[in-house]
Amino acid sequence: MHDVRKDVAAPILETGAVWAESLGHLTEQCDVMATCLPGPVEMEAVTMGPDGILEKIRHDTIYIDHTTNSP
Repeated sequence: MHDVRKDVAAPILETGAVWAESLGHLTEQCDVMATCLPGPVEMEAVTMGPDGILEKIRHDTIYIDHTTNSP
């Protein structure tokens, strides 16, 4: 898992989740990815920004976005 704030992820990490140091590193390892971001600006940065999901995603990875987003 990855978040901009590792401390927020602490409860999930305590149950056995594994921390990834970067979004790109996480993307390269996942068969399925899901995001739930605050809005369109954050979603665009995470998916299309430097070291973003689209830059590193494997061709067989399933990506699910739960962001309340604009069309």
